[in-house]
Amino acid sequence: MASVSIGRAWTETSAFVKREAGLLFPVALLFVSIPFALMYQLIPADVRQAMTMPRTDMAALPEVSGGALLGMMLAMMVALTGGLALSALALRPGISVGEALQRAARSLPVLLGVGLCVGIVFLIPLTVIAFASPAVGRLAAVFGALFLSVRLLTLNAVIVDRDLGIVASLKSAWASSGGNFMRLAGFVFILGGITIFAQVVAQMLFGLAGFLIGGREAGTAGADLGTALVLGIAQIYSSTMVARIYRQLSD
Repeated sequence: MASVSIGRAWTETSAFVKREAGLLFPVALLFVSIPFALMYQLIPADVRQAMTMPRTDMAALPEVSGGALLGMMLAMMVALTGGLALSALALRPGISVGEALQRAARSLPVLLGVGLCVGIVFLIPLTVIAFASPAVGRLAAVFGALFLSVRLLTLNAVIVDRDLGIVASLKSAWASSGGNFMRLAGFVFILGGITIFAQVVAQMLFGLAGFLIGGREAGTAGADLGTALVLGIAQIYSSTMVARIYRQLSD
């Protein structure tokens, strides 16, 4: 199994993003940041409040209208396509945005299929654990999500680059992290920590600016916009970094 150099991946990422910024940032804005901002705006206020509070009565959770759910699903599909397109641009320098988006659109069903398979496999035991002990179930869900984020770190790159099916893509992404789990876990934790910190700062700054301009609703919209912009920028760097890591593992 090839060894991964995070430092080398970061050096290559910095150079690539600087060189192709005019290509990457518009794609991230249009196909990642804006869909996330719209998705946040479709979340009702009572649902937002419920998401920040611990709840044990699932029947008491606020309901979301069918239209809002459909809008959020469509926005998420666009954002996932944008993430795949950024991976394609990072993996295949020289291709056009249109070609990257076409490849991303073809790869999206495979990504959704992998997500469905992983969700079914892990959801069943987590549901059993949650029924036995909700606290243990929540803890297991957190650690399970972190574990999967490392083992399937290269999934987008694999799907975009190799044109494999659902099972083959899943196996390839899983195998690629086998000998570098701790190093990749460190990368995931650092990237996640930086992204969360940047989101909090952006929420505060954009939210305050919106509140001063138009009151509470404008403040909420501003906070959502700040969070979405950070996610778009983070997607650029994470997609490029993962593409470089994937190339190291493939060599």
